Amino acid sequence: MREASQKLLLRLVADGILLAVRVKPHSRLSKVALQIDAAGQPVLMVPVTAPPERGKANAAVCAFLAQALGLPKSTITVQSGMTNPHKQILLRGDGDKLLPRVQAWLNGLDD
Repeated sequence: MREASQKLLLRLVADGILLAVRVKPHSRLSKVALQIDAAGQPVLMVPVTAPPERGKANAAVCAFLAQALGLPKSTITVQSGMTNPHKQILLRGDGDKLLPRVQAWLNGLDD
């Protein structure tokens, strides 16, 4: 993934990194993909099999990202967008140490 696209998806904050995602609940496969939205902006699509009820899809996104990034589930939370498909996911920790890991994972999505 190009650096410009990553800058639109990632933001360093005081307690870690915010990752912008779009969640698609009720999906048959949980495979992350980078897509371009109608405005020409990159969107990190995170399909999950869980339904969008009582936080199930949010929990599934957090669990998926924890596994994909090799982070404890307790360090990943939905910061904003609890009832919206567009979410800001907080990856809590030292942002300077997390950033290379997240960037490497995003770069691997192009493969």
